[in-house]
Amino acid sequence: MTRVIVAVVLLVAVAFNLVLLYPEITSGIVAKNDAVMHLLLAQMAVEAIEHGRNFTDPWQGTMNLGFPFFHYYQHLPHLLVALFHVVTFGVFPVADLIRWSTYLLLSLFPLTIFWSLRRVGFDDLTAGMGALVAPLAATDSLFGFGYASYTFLGFGLYSQLWAMALFAPAIALGYGVIRDGRIFLGDIALGRVVDVSPDVRVYGFHQPRCAGTRRGR
Repeated sequence: MTRVIVAVVLLVAVAFNLVLLYPEITSGIVAKNDAVMHLLLAQMAVEAIEHGRNFTDPWQGTMNLGFPFFHYYQHLPHLLVALFHVVTFGVFPVADLIRWSTYLLLSLFPLTIFWSLRRVGFDDLTAGMGALVAPLAATDSLFGFGYASYTFLGFGLYSQLWAMALFAPAIALGYGVIRDGRIFLGDIALGRVVDVSPDVRVYGFHQPRCAGTRRGR
């Protein structure tokens, strides 16, 4: 019976997000926020791949006098979008991929919380309730985990959205590093958070990694 309740809770949490955020993928236009920059960066990565250049550190030549953006900015999301676009032979436009990935990452966020809570040892019902309330974590115009940080009418923090999706699993794996001394997988997962967003890395990387390293010796 508990599993049925948990399944319903997760279904409600995800369905609510899918319905609430559906207009994000139907507008057909790019929001006038940071999403414009992220679209530009993803397209830059696509051009680098198509021309056989180093797509992990291309030169961005249309902003001011040019800038090696990926050399300093967290670009894993843009590379994933670019690679998917190229592998699918351009069937899916880059702008649509960014819109859809934003929609799905936000909508499925409760599932990452559920998995993470179960990973650290909480029971199904506690993890399910945590997943249910996870989308309610928000701050008022402070670039936190709320919808306003990522949606059309918000700030368009695309890299941070990927970090938000990876944050809880990374913490869960980091806990495993501390508990079991299995450093390799935990370090990789936590490192991905570092690559994605500096706003999350101070919480998801340094302390668990250091503690896990000490435990593993």
